[in-house]
Amino acid sequence: HLPHQTLDVLAAADAADAAEAPAGARDFTDPNPDEKQPDDQITSAQGLRWLDCRDGKYPEPVFRMPLALKQVRGHSGLACPTSQLVERTESCLGTNKEIPLLVFAGDAESSAKAKEILLAAGFPRVVDGGSLEEAEKLKADVIASSSVLQSYM
Repeated sequence: HLPHQTLDVLAAADAADAAEAPAGARDFTDPNPDEKQPDDQITSAQGLRWLDCRDGKYPEPVFRMPLALKQVRGHSGLACPTSQLVERTESCLGTNKEIPLLVFAGDAESSAKAKEILLAAGFPRVVDGGSLEEAEKLKADVIASSSVLQSYM
């Protein structure tokens, strides 16, 4: 066990890191984490679906799911444009409403709209990942933060 002073120093360092987070930094907290998750971040959830809601039949650049996230955490990437999400929610995602979802789109407004649509459709574990660029950065950060995931790269 660590002495209380050490815990206080660590807590202060965590608070300082949080204070340095950029304004408008996204919160990736899983609204309903699985008891098996190592933490409360949606990216730690087994079976996370990274839902590309950019408009267009085949939006470019293509969002690719790395083998590490597929094999180690069971993550998958799929696409369903925000403009079609209301009509295609069940065909894109199935009937299990408890699946963890991270949505991203061409811009922050579209990803926020996609999250609202999914919440209204009864999916409680939805996190707004922002734009494609933000999702790509998050994907890279998740891999960089895990030696197990890095070993697959």
